[in-house]
Amino acid sequence: MSDLRAVLDGRAGQRLTLESNPSMVNWEAELEGTAPQWGVLTGKGAANMAAPWLTGGGAKLPVDPSVALAPVMAVLYRMEWSSGFSTHLSIICQNAESATALEKLLALWRDSQQAAGGSGDTVSLLAGLDVQANGSRVELSLTGPIEALDIMSRPPAAPATQ
Repeated sequence: MSDLRAVLDGRAGQRLTLESNPSMVNWEAELEGTAPQWGVLTGKGAANMAAPWLTGGGAKLPVDPSVALAPVMAVLYRMEWSSGFSTHLSIICQNAESATALEKLLALWRDSQQAAGGSGDTVSLLAGLDVQANGSRVELSLTGPIEALDIMSRPPAAPATQ
């Protein structure tokens, strides 16, 4: 109900709307028409979206995702589902230094997951993950078969016993 009230208040001019935020308007214009599914996440939404991807298959991170993503202002994403999936994320950071640090953290995470020799799906999926800093943005691209996305919904693997 509170979300509906906010929408109605915005329509009545009693509350600021997304159209009053120039950054949001620019990000929407950048994404419009680029893919069948796209969106912009800000604040905690960005960390909440990233956490399942970063911890898919039960992986543990050396840092809390919300702390690592603190300098993130927004995440712009677009997805294609035609043959397999293709996704691109633009992570907009507060400055170029934050973007470079996040790029290094994400590349380190990707490489450590591959070196750990997780499930074949995880290694296969991460092999196609491209991470690059570009100014105050970190650009991530990933493609693969739709089945590989199942790693995000799997429960953590039980530790091996002997």
